[in-house]
Amino acid sequence: MYGETFAQTAKEKGLEALGSVLYLGRVPWASGTVGSVPGVLLFWLCRERALLFAALTVTLFVLGVVAAAYLERKTGDADPGCVVVDEMVGMMAALALFKWSWVTAVGAFVAFRFFDIVKPFPARQFEERRGGLGIMLDDIVAAAYTWAAVRLALGLVPH
Repeated sequence: MYGETFAQTAKEKGLEALGSVLYLGRVPWASGTVGSVPGVLLFWLCRERALLFAALTVTLFVLGVVAAAYLERKTGDADPGCVVVDEMVGMMAALALFKWSWVTAVGAFVAFRFFDIVKPFPARQFEERRGGLGIMLDDIVAAAYTWAAVRLALGLVPH
């Protein structure tokens, strides 16, 4: 009995820690922006290991869907403010096909925050879906727009 209770509590704490990216989602101001920063840090840490970064991005997306769904149920909110794993993974997805550079990282960060806030089609439609997948997918759309914008900018500006 105690083992089952402990395991359940550990699972819940783990999902909360992942969904809030080690509780960065509890920051009272600009939690989405703060939650995007670890995505850039992981990009830098994996700068010589593109395949590892891509695998980590996909893995965190799948786990993020589960964590976001758990926190949605726990809070009763369709898109809980404490959930920032979607921002971290979106940032990672935006960067996954680039080679490391500070120019790319900073440009992608600014573009991603813009597209995540503005939510161009179809991001807003995904955001309106309930469940962990809906919470995560609007940031993947923002990541796609970010990738296109950064790719275009890098083609226009020598770096």
